[in-house]
Amino acid sequence: MILPEKEALIKQRKPLMVEMENVMRGESKRFKTVTHLAEFAGYTARTLYRMRKRWLECNRKPESLLPRKAGPRGRPYGRAPKDYERMIVKMHRRLGWTAPLIAAYLKAHNIANPSTGRPLSQCSCYDVLKRHPWPRKPDKKEVVRYEKKNPGELGHMDMKKLPNIKGENPKGKVATYGQIAAMAGNRRGARQVVWVLNSSSQKEALPWHRVINSRATISLTGEGYRLQRNLLEQEGIVFDEKDKINFEKFLWKPSAQPHQDDG
Repeated sequence: MILPEKEALIKQRKPLMVEMENVMRGESKRFKTVTHLAEFAGYTARTLYRMRKRWLECNRKPESLLPRKAGPRGRPYGRAPKDYERMIVKMHRRLGWTAPLIAAYLKAHNIANPSTGRPLSQCSCYDVLKRHPWPRKPDKKEVVRYEKKNPGELGHMDMKKLPNIKGENPKGKVATYGQIAAMAGNRRGARQVVWVLNSSSQKEALPWHRVINSRATISLTGEGYRLQRNLLEQEGIVFDEKDKINFEKFLWKPSAQPHQDDG
């Protein structure tokens, strides 16, 4: 006995099969192609072709137009279950065994594949290992160091511009480390300017004492602080009660960027 819901579905699909045959013979007056018929019925053309094939194979029985029962899908022949493949992968990773050694072990101990009832062959073990490769760590990128010949020229900036400051920065004026770094081509290279002035001031005769931090104070401590302050006071620079310098009066403001010396 067919349920009423199924009878309604059969009454809906059987005229579609008849109309589809008329379309394929070119006798339909409403539709030119199967695609137009499928769009009108709310199906795809592929679904209608499958439905017609099943309908013809069953000698046009109405029950063949009903949806098929969703039964369990069988495992592909020879494909091992996940637990079985996991065991093979553990043998390879933990014990370091290769596919031939794993296949020989399975055969010697009669560890059969549940799908086939016999142990995996050497090629099948190789396929399992190929499906589950060993995870590789990304290669570490080698850090490229930017170095010059002279120790005082280490840094990502144009060091040739720094010596030109000795002819541009006049007496009685101060500049900041960030300002000098920007003139050398790197606005974030204030720490490199500190290192360069510490190592190359004597060799290049740089006015290191005229460069201070952005807080308008001297960064040095101890004897270096006293030396730099004395040199600045000799040039007419005045410190306030908080040991700061008035930038509005003593900050060096070059009109143009320093140019490189010829040669």
